[in-house]
Amino acid sequence: AMLITYNMISRVLSQSPSPVTGMLPYHQFVRAKIFSAFSRLSDAMKDCKGMDIQLMNDITHSPGAYAWLKCASGVHCADELKKLAGIEGNPGALYASTNQTMRLSMFMPSVEMDIMIKKFYKLCA
Repeated sequence: AMLITYNMISRVLSQSPSPVTGMLPYHQFVRAKIFSAFSRLSDAMKDCKGMDIQLMNDITHSPGAYAWLKCASGVHCADELKKLAGIEGNPGALYASTNQTMRLSMFMPSVEMDIMIKKFYKLCA
């Protein structure tokens, strides 16, 4: 396992940066995946009717690897999303926020991302 990890890291580090962006190809891939995931999540949550919820990230610049969601006042966001739509994330209180917020990882296998996005579309319809 260590040899496989070492070989993967060596391959990534040996790649030359892109002359256009200065990023390694792997970083370009990850950045594209993250922006795509945020765009899809934003579209799914637009004008959500099933729950008072909003995406807090600035998705036009550097949204990061986690989506931060904010639910209505007094709502435990993670519990409510799990109960209503089967969407699992981490309560914001674990990250020095409140339970009115929730953190979702945006870097996951495509199949899992597709399932999560479909759940948001269904919730927000």
